[in-house]
Amino acid sequence: LRGGDVVILGGGMPVTAEGVVVGAIGISSGTVHQDAEIAKQAVQEFEALAGQAKPVGSA
Repeated sequence: LRGGDVVILGGGMPVTAEGVVVGAIGISSGTVHQDAEIAKQAVQEFEALAGQAKPVGSA
């Protein structure tokens, strides 16, 4: 399941901050559905925390 520089597997998701891809997460241990659900939850948690972050040097 490889196309160019991208590997497509369940449990892999991009991570974004303010609409920009800043990384990715990969989960692999359960079924494809379980891995995808855990990855989705982790990305949602990160994006929620990133939305609360303050730029360095701000009060």
